[in-house]
Amino acid sequence: MALKVCLTLLVVLFMKLQHLRAEGNRSLTWFEGLELEEQLKILNKQFVKSVQVEAGHVFDCIEINKQPALDHPLLKDHKIQMKPTILPDPNGVLDKASSDTGSRTTLKSINCPKGTVPIRRTRKEDLIRAKALVEERFTDISADIPRPGQHLAIVRSKLDNGEFEQFHGTEALMNVIRPGVTEDGQSSSSLIWVERGTIAVGDVDQVIAGWTVDPVLYGDDKTHFVTFWNTMAGGRNTGGCFNLLCPGFVQVDHNYPVDQVFSNVSVYDGAQLERKVSIYQDHSNNWWVELESIKIGYWPNKILPRLYVGADHVGWGGLTRVSKDGILSPPMGFGNLPDGVYRRSGYFQYIKVFNALHEPVQPYGKIDTFVETRSCYQIKNEGFTRDKGYAFTYGGPGGQCG
Repeated sequence: MALKVCLTLLVVLFMKLQHLRAEGNRSLTWFEGLELEEQLKILNKQFVKSVQVEAGHVFDCIEINKQPALDHPLLKDHKIQMKPTILPDPNGVLDKASSDTGSRTTLKSINCPKGTVPIRRTRKEDLIRAKALVEERFTDISADIPRPGQHLAIVRSKLDNGEFEQFHGTEALMNVIRPGVTEDGQSSSSLIWVERGTIAVGDVDQVIAGWTVDPVLYGDDKTHFVTFWNTMAGGRNTGGCFNLLCPGFVQVDHNYPVDQVFSNVSVYDGAQLERKVSIYQDHSNNWWVELESIKIGYWPNKILPRLYVGADHVGWGGLTRVSKDGILSPPMGFGNLPDGVYRRSGYFQYIKVFNALHEPVQPYGKIDTFVETRSCYQIKNEGFTRDKGYAFTYGGPGGQCG
Protein backbone atom coordinates (compact mmCIF):
# COMPACT_ATOMS: atom_id res chain seq x y z
CA MET A 1 0.00 0.00 0.00
CA ALA A 2 2.78 2.41 0.95
CA LEU A 3 4.61 1.55 -2.26
CA LYS A 4 1.48 2.31 -4.30
CA VAL A 5 1.06 5.70 -2.61
CA CYS A 6 4.73 6.49 -3.16
CA LEU A 7 4.52 5.60 -6.85
CA THR A 8 1.39 7.73 -7.24
CA LEU A 9 3.14 10.72 -5.66
CA LEU A 10 6.14 10.25 -7.94
CA VAL A 11 3.90 10.18 -11.02
CA VAL A 12 2.12 13.37 -9.90
CA LEU A 13 5.45 15.08 -9.20
CA PHE A 14 6.82 14.02 -12.60
CA MET A 15 3.74 15.36 -14.40
CA LYS A 16 4.00 18.64 -12.48
CA LEU A 17 7.67 19.03 -13.41
CA GLN A 18 6.88 18.29 -17.06
CA HIS A 19 4.13 20.91 -17.00
CA LEU A 20 6.41 23.52 -15.47
CA ARG A 21 9.14 22.70 -17.98
CA ALA A 22 6.67 23.05 -20.85
CA GLU A 23 5.42 26.34 -19.48
CA GLY A 24 8.97 27.61 -19.18
CA ASN A 25 9.84 26.53 -22.72
CA ARG A 26 6.69 28.15 -24.00
CA SER A 27 7.01 31.65 -22.66
CA LEU A 28 9.67 32.57 -20.13
CA THR A 29 12.43 34.95 -21.23
CA TRP A 30 15.34 36.10 -19.07
CA PHE A 31 13.29 39.14 -18.04
CA GLU A 32 10.09 37.23 -17.30
CA GLY A 33 12.11 34.85 -15.15
CA LEU A 34 12.81 37.67 -12.68
CA GLU A 35 10.57 38.40 -9.73
CA LEU A 36 8.05 41.20 -10.36
CA GLU A 37 9.83 43.51 -7.95
CA GLU A 38 13.09 42.99 -9.85
CA GLN A 39 11.35 43.74 -13.14
CA LEU A 40 9.85 46.93 -11.72
CA LYS A 41 13.25 48.02 -10.44
CA ILE A 42 14.67 47.71 -13.97
CA LEU A 43 11.75 49.50 -15.65
CA ASN A 44 11.24 52.33 -13.15
CA LYS A 45 14.53 54.21 -13.04
CA GLN A 46 15.35 57.34 -11.07
CA PHE A 47 13.79 60.26 -12.91
CA VAL A 48 14.62 63.91 -13.49
CA LYS A 49 11.02 64.99 -14.00
CA SER A 50 7.60 63.35 -13.75
CA VAL A 51 4.53 64.19 -15.86
CA GLN A 52 0.97 62.95 -15.42
CA VAL A 53 -1.07 63.04 -18.64
CA GLU A 54 -4.83 63.42 -19.06
CA ALA A 55 -5.35 59.68 -19.41
CA GLY A 56 -3.96 59.28 -15.88
CA HIS A 57 -0.68 57.63 -16.86
CA VAL A 58 2.57 58.92 -15.39
CA PHE A 59 5.66 59.40 -17.55
CA ASP A 60 9.08 59.74 -15.96
CA CYS A 61 11.85 61.66 -17.71
CA ILE A 62 14.87 59.37 -17.37
CA GLU A 63 18.43 60.07 -18.44
CA ILE A 64 18.72 58.61 -21.93
CA ASN A 65 21.78 56.51 -21.11
CA LYS A 66 20.08 55.03 -18.04
CA GLN A 67 16.87 53.91 -19.73
CA PRO A 68 15.62 50.31 -19.23
CA ALA A 69 16.57 49.18 -22.76
CA LEU A 70 20.23 49.09 -21.78
CA ASP A 71 19.57 46.48 -19.08
CA HIS A 72 19.09 43.88 -21.81
CA PRO A 73 22.02 41.42 -21.59
CA LEU A 74 22.88 42.00 -25.27
CA LEU A 75 22.87 45.79 -24.90
CA LYS A 76 25.21 46.31 -21.95
CA ASP A 77 27.78 48.08 -24.14
CA HIS A 78 25.30 49.56 -26.61
CA LYS A 79 25.99 53.11 -27.76
CA ILE A 80 22.71 54.91 -28.32
CA GLN A 81 22.09 56.07 -31.88
CA MET A 82 20.31 59.44 -31.77
CA LYS A 83 19.06 59.41 -35.36
CA PRO A 84 18.86 56.92 -38.23
CA THR A 85 21.58 56.78 -40.86
CA ILE A 86 18.95 57.31 -43.56
CA LEU A 87 16.10 59.78 -43.94
CA PRO A 88 13.25 57.79 -45.48
CA ASP A 89 10.68 59.55 -47.61
CA PRO A 90 11.21 63.05 -46.13
CA ASN A 91 8.54 64.50 -48.42
CA GLY A 92 6.50 61.35 -48.65
CA VAL A 93 2.97 60.24 -48.05
CA LEU A 94 1.85 63.13 -45.86
CA ASP A 95 2.47 65.70 -48.58
CA LYS A 96 0.62 63.53 -51.09
CA ALA A 97 -2.38 62.77 -48.89
CA SER A 98 -5.74 64.27 -49.74
CA SER A 99 -6.30 67.37 -47.60
CA ASP A 100 -10.10 67.08 -47.71
CA THR A 101 -10.11 63.83 -45.71
CA GLY A 102 -7.18 64.28 -43.36
CA SER A 103 -7.09 66.14 -40.07
CA ARG A 104 -3.70 66.17 -38.33
CA THR A 105 -3.68 67.67 -34.88
CA THR A 106 -0.45 68.15 -32.96
CA LEU A 107 0.57 65.19 -30.85
CA LYS A 108 0.73 65.97 -27.16
CA SER A 109 4.28 66.32 -25.94
CA ILE A 110 5.58 65.07 -22.59
CA ASN A 111 8.26 67.80 -22.80
CA CYS A 112 11.07 65.94 -21.10
CA PRO A 113 14.32 67.92 -20.84
CA LYS A 114 16.87 67.23 -23.54
CA GLY A 115 19.13 64.38 -22.55
CA THR A 116 16.20 62.50 -21.02
CA VAL A 117 13.45 60.35 -22.52
CA PRO A 118 9.82 59.75 -21.45
CA ILE A 119 9.25 56.29 -19.99
CA ARG A 120 5.78 55.38 -18.76
CA ARG A 121 5.88 54.43 -15.09
CA THR A 122 5.10 50.75 -14.72
CA ARG A 123 3.01 49.38 -11.89
CA LYS A 124 2.90 45.79 -10.71
CA GLU A 125 -0.59 45.37 -12.13
CA ASP A 126 0.67 46.57 -15.54
CA LEU A 127 3.19 43.74 -15.64
CA ILE A 128 0.66 41.19 -14.44
CA ARG A 129 -1.83 42.26 -17.14
CA ALA A 130 0.78 42.32 -19.89
CA LYS A 131 2.46 39.02 -19.07
CA ALA A 132 -0.23 36.83 -20.62
CA LEU A 133 -0.65 39.05 -23.67
CA VAL A 134 2.71 38.57 -25.40
CA GLU A 135 1.65 35.26 -26.94
CA GLU A 136 -2.06 36.04 -26.95
CA ARG A 137 -2.21 39.28 -28.93
CA PHE A 138 0.11 39.81 -31.90
CA THR A 139 2.54 36.90 -32.32
CA ASP A 140 0.36 34.99 -34.82
CA ILE A 141 -0.50 38.03 -36.91
CA SER A 142 0.88 36.51 -40.11
CA ALA A 143 -0.24 32.93 -39.54
CA ASP A 144 -2.62 31.29 -42.02
CA ILE A 145 -4.36 29.70 -39.04
CA PRO A 146 -4.52 32.40 -36.33
CA ARG A 147 -4.65 31.66 -32.63
CA PRO A 148 -8.22 30.77 -31.48
CA GLY A 149 -10.16 33.92 -30.65
CA GLN A 150 -7.91 36.12 -32.78
CA HIS A 151 -9.36 37.53 -36.01
CA LEU A 152 -7.44 39.16 -38.84
CA ALA A 153 -8.33 41.33 -41.83
CA ILE A 154 -4.95 42.02 -43.43
CA VAL A 155 -3.00 42.56 -46.61
CA ARG A 156 0.47 41.06 -46.63
CA SER A 157 3.43 40.47 -48.90
CA LYS A 158 5.81 37.54 -48.74
CA LEU A 159 9.06 36.81 -50.52
CA ASP A 160 9.85 33.34 -51.85
CA ASN A 161 12.83 31.60 -50.30
CA GLY A 162 14.75 31.89 -53.54
CA GLU A 163 14.36 35.66 -53.87
CA PHE A 164 17.47 37.73 -53.25
CA GLU A 165 15.56 40.95 -52.49
CA GLN A 166 14.56 41.61 -48.88
CA PHE A 167 12.20 44.05 -47.19
CA HIS A 168 13.93 46.71 -45.12
CA GLY A 169 10.77 48.23 -43.72
CA THR A 170 7.30 49.48 -44.48
CA GLU A 171 5.14 52.56 -43.93
CA ALA A 172 1.52 53.54 -44.36
CA LEU A 173 -0.94 56.31 -43.68
CA MET A 174 -3.79 55.05 -41.49
CA ASN A 175 -6.79 56.64 -39.87
CA VAL A 176 -6.90 56.48 -36.08
CA ILE A 177 -10.17 55.13 -34.67
CA ARG A 178 -11.57 54.26 -31.25
CA PRO A 179 -13.52 51.01 -31.67
CA GLY A 180 -16.00 50.17 -28.96
CA VAL A 181 -14.19 47.58 -26.86
CA THR A 182 -16.65 46.76 -24.11
CA GLU A 183 -16.16 43.14 -23.02
CA ASP A 184 -13.44 41.90 -20.67
CA GLY A 185 -10.42 40.65 -22.60
CA GLN A 186 -11.29 42.23 -25.96
CA SER A 187 -8.91 44.33 -28.04
CA SER A 188 -9.03 45.93 -31.49
CA SER A 189 -5.93 47.10 -33.35
CA SER A 190 -4.66 48.53 -36.63
CA LEU A 191 -1.05 47.60 -37.34
CA ILE A 192 1.91 47.43 -39.69
CA TRP A 193 4.68 44.87 -39.24
CA VAL A 194 7.80 43.25 -40.63
CA GLU A 195 9.16 39.83 -39.78
CA ARG A 196 11.55 37.12 -40.81
CA GLY A 197 11.21 33.40 -40.19
CA THR A 198 8.33 30.98 -39.77
CA ILE A 199 5.85 31.24 -36.92
CA ALA A 200 4.56 27.71 -37.57
CA VAL A 201 7.91 26.19 -36.57
CA GLY A 202 8.61 28.75 -33.84
CA ASP A 203 11.60 30.49 -35.43
CA VAL A 204 10.79 34.13 -36.14
CA ASP A 205 11.67 37.75 -35.37
CA GLN A 206 8.96 40.39 -35.74
CA VAL A 207 8.41 44.08 -35.02
CA ILE A 208 5.00 45.76 -35.02
CA ALA A 209 3.63 49.31 -34.69
CA GLY A 210 0.24 50.99 -34.98
CA TRP A 211 -2.67 51.80 -32.73
CA THR A 212 -4.78 49.68 -30.39
CA VAL A 213 -7.67 49.81 -27.95
CA ASP A 214 -6.76 47.26 -25.29
CA PRO A 215 -8.12 47.71 -21.74
CA VAL A 216 -6.20 44.66 -20.51
CA LEU A 217 -2.87 46.11 -21.64
CA TYR A 218 -3.46 49.77 -20.78
CA GLY A 219 -6.18 49.75 -18.15
CA ASP A 220 -8.44 52.05 -20.22
CA ASP A 221 -10.51 51.99 -23.42
CA LYS A 222 -8.64 54.79 -25.20
CA THR A 223 -6.72 54.52 -28.47
CA HIS A 224 -2.98 54.16 -27.84
CA PHE A 225 0.02 54.13 -30.12
CA VAL A 226 1.54 50.68 -29.66
CA THR A 227 4.77 48.89 -30.49
CA PHE A 228 5.64 45.24 -30.07
CA TRP A 229 8.66 43.05 -30.71
CA ASN A 230 9.12 39.33 -30.44
CA THR A 231 11.85 36.83 -31.14
CA MET A 232 11.41 33.06 -31.05
CA ALA A 233 13.85 30.18 -31.45
CA GLY A 234 12.92 26.51 -31.44
CA GLY A 235 9.38 27.34 -30.40
CA ARG A 236 10.51 29.35 -27.38
CA ASN A 237 10.04 33.06 -26.81
CA THR A 238 13.55 34.38 -26.23
CA GLY A 239 12.61 38.05 -25.95
CA GLY A 240 9.97 40.64 -26.63
CA CYS A 241 7.14 42.68 -25.18
CA PHE A 242 4.78 45.57 -25.76
CA ASN A 243 6.22 49.08 -25.80
CA LEU A 244 8.80 49.45 -23.01
CA LEU A 245 7.53 46.71 -20.70
CA CYS A 246 10.87 44.93 -20.99
CA PRO A 247 14.39 46.02 -21.93
CA GLY A 248 14.98 46.18 -25.68
CA PHE A 249 13.41 49.16 -27.46
CA VAL A 250 15.61 52.27 -27.28
CA GLN A 251 13.65 55.51 -26.83
CA VAL A 252 15.43 58.54 -28.32
CA ASP A 253 12.78 61.26 -28.72
CA HIS A 254 12.47 63.38 -25.57
CA ASN A 255 8.87 64.44 -26.20
CA TYR A 256 6.86 61.53 -27.57
CA PRO A 257 6.80 58.04 -25.99
CA VAL A 258 5.80 54.84 -27.76
CA ASP A 259 2.59 54.22 -25.81
CA GLN A 260 0.93 57.62 -25.86
CA VAL A 261 -2.84 58.15 -26.08
CA PHE A 262 -4.35 59.71 -29.19
CA SER A 263 -6.42 62.50 -27.68
CA ASN A 264 -8.36 62.93 -30.93
CA VAL A 265 -9.68 60.18 -33.19
CA SER A 266 -11.50 59.90 -36.50
CA VAL A 267 -15.23 60.54 -36.81
CA TYR A 268 -17.42 58.11 -38.75
CA ASP A 269 -18.40 59.68 -42.08
CA GLY A 270 -16.62 62.87 -40.96
CA ALA A 271 -13.14 64.25 -40.34
CA GLN A 272 -10.41 61.62 -40.26
CA LEU A 273 -7.39 61.78 -37.97
CA GLU A 274 -4.56 60.25 -40.00
CA ARG A 275 -1.10 59.20 -38.96
CA LYS A 276 1.84 57.92 -40.97
CA VAL A 277 3.50 55.01 -39.19
CA SER A 278 6.89 53.72 -40.35
CA ILE A 279 9.12 50.80 -39.41
CA TYR A 280 12.41 50.72 -41.30
CA GLN A 281 15.95 49.45 -41.09
CA ASP A 282 18.81 51.90 -41.47
CA HIS A 283 22.39 51.19 -42.57
CA SER A 284 23.38 50.21 -39.02
CA ASN A 285 20.72 47.45 -39.28
CA ASN A 286 18.71 48.86 -36.38
CA TRP A 287 14.93 48.96 -36.83
CA TRP A 288 13.42 52.44 -36.37
CA VAL A 289 9.87 53.47 -35.52
CA GLU A 290 8.47 56.78 -36.77
CA LEU A 291 5.11 58.36 -36.06
CA GLU A 292 4.60 61.14 -38.59
CA SER A 293 8.16 62.45 -38.94
CA ILE A 294 8.97 61.86 -35.27
CA LYS A 295 11.78 59.35 -34.84
CA ILE A 296 10.62 57.81 -31.60
CA GLY A 297 13.30 55.15 -31.22
CA TYR A 298 14.56 51.81 -32.46
CA TRP A 299 15.08 48.13 -31.80
CA PRO A 300 18.84 47.38 -31.88
CA ASN A 301 19.87 44.70 -34.36
CA LYS A 302 21.47 42.58 -31.63
CA ILE A 303 18.10 41.62 -30.15
CA LEU A 304 16.61 40.69 -33.56
CA PRO A 305 19.23 38.40 -35.13
CA ARG A 306 17.08 37.10 -38.01
CA LEU A 307 16.06 40.60 -39.06
CA TYR A 308 19.69 41.70 -39.34
CA VAL A 309 19.66 41.01 -43.10
CA GLY A 310 16.12 42.27 -43.64
CA ALA A 311 12.59 40.84 -43.57
CA ASP A 312 10.84 38.33 -45.80
CA HIS A 313 7.32 39.31 -44.78
CA VAL A 314 5.48 42.62 -44.32
CA GLY A 315 1.83 43.31 -43.58
CA TRP A 316 -0.87 45.84 -42.78
CA GLY A 317 -4.37 45.56 -41.37
CA GLY A 318 -6.74 45.01 -38.50
CA LEU A 319 -6.67 42.49 -35.66
CA THR A 320 -9.18 41.78 -32.91
CA ARG A 321 -9.18 39.59 -29.84
CA VAL A 322 -12.28 37.86 -28.46
CA SER A 323 -13.67 38.50 -24.97
CA LYS A 324 -12.34 36.53 -22.02
CA ASP A 325 -15.32 34.16 -22.12
CA GLY A 326 -14.58 33.37 -25.77
CA ILE A 327 -17.97 34.52 -27.06
CA LEU A 328 -17.92 38.07 -28.45
CA SER A 329 -15.31 39.69 -30.70
CA PRO A 330 -15.14 43.51 -30.76
CA PRO A 331 -15.68 45.85 -33.71
CA MET A 332 -12.81 46.46 -36.11
CA GLY A 333 -12.35 49.94 -37.56
CA PHE A 334 -15.66 51.84 -37.37
CA GLY A 335 -17.55 48.60 -36.77
CA ASN A 336 -19.06 48.20 -40.22
CA LEU A 337 -18.07 46.19 -43.28
CA PRO A 338 -16.16 48.39 -45.77
CA ASP A 339 -18.23 49.87 -48.59
CA GLY A 340 -15.39 51.61 -50.44
CA VAL A 341 -16.01 55.01 -48.81
CA TYR A 342 -12.86 55.80 -46.86
CA ARG A 343 -14.38 58.06 -44.23
CA ARG A 344 -16.72 55.21 -43.21
CA SER A 345 -14.03 52.54 -42.83
CA GLY A 346 -10.69 51.87 -41.31
CA TYR A 347 -8.09 52.41 -44.02
CA PHE A 348 -4.47 52.23 -45.06
CA GLN A 349 -3.16 54.51 -47.81
CA TYR A 350 0.19 55.21 -49.48
CA ILE A 351 1.51 51.82 -48.39
CA LYS A 352 5.18 51.42 -49.21
CA VAL A 353 8.00 48.99 -48.52
CA PHE A 354 11.70 49.74 -48.22
CA ASN A 355 13.96 48.09 -50.78
CA ALA A 356 17.63 47.06 -50.70
CA LEU A 357 18.64 50.72 -51.09
CA HIS A 358 16.48 51.52 -48.04
CA GLU A 359 14.17 53.55 -50.28
CA PRO A 360 10.36 53.54 -49.88
CA VAL A 361 8.80 52.04 -53.02
CA GLN A 362 5.51 50.47 -54.06
CA PRO A 363 4.88 47.06 -52.45
CA TYR A 364 6.45 44.09 -54.20
CA GLY A 365 6.57 40.35 -53.55
CA LYS A 366 3.62 37.99 -53.38
CA ILE A 367 0.78 40.25 -52.17
CA ASP A 368 -2.44 38.70 -50.92
CA THR A 369 -5.46 39.56 -48.79
CA PHE A 370 -6.32 37.41 -45.78
CA VAL A 371 -9.59 37.64 -43.85
CA GLU A 372 -10.11 34.92 -41.29
CA THR A 373 -13.86 35.40 -40.58
CA ARG A 374 -15.67 37.16 -43.44
CA SER A 375 -19.02 37.15 -41.64
CA CYS A 376 -17.51 39.49 -39.03
CA TYR A 377 -14.78 41.43 -40.85
CA GLN A 378 -13.82 42.23 -44.44
CA ILE A 379 -11.32 44.09 -46.61
CA LYS A 380 -11.90 46.03 -49.80
CA ASN A 381 -8.48 46.08 -51.43
CA GLU A 382 -8.15 48.90 -53.95
CA GLY A 383 -4.59 47.93 -54.84
CA PHE A 384 -2.60 50.66 -56.61
CA THR A 385 -4.59 53.90 -56.96
CA ARG A 386 -3.68 57.22 -58.56
CA ASP A 387 -4.63 59.43 -55.62
CA LYS A 388 -3.99 57.24 -52.55
CA GLY A 389 -1.12 54.97 -53.58
CA TYR A 390 -1.58 51.35 -52.60
CA ALA A 391 -4.69 51.45 -50.43
CA PHE A 392 -7.45 49.40 -48.85
CA THR A 393 -10.35 49.75 -46.44
CA TYR A 394 -11.20 47.27 -43.69
CA GLY A 395 -13.52 46.71 -40.75
CA GLY A 396 -16.50 44.87 -39.39
CA PRO A 397 -18.96 44.61 -36.51
CA GLY A 398 -17.46 41.61 -34.77
CA GLY A 399 -19.87 39.54 -32.69
CA GLN A 400 -19.92 35.76 -32.40
CA CYS A 401 -17.09 35.08 -34.82
CA GLY A 402 -15.90 31.73 -33.54
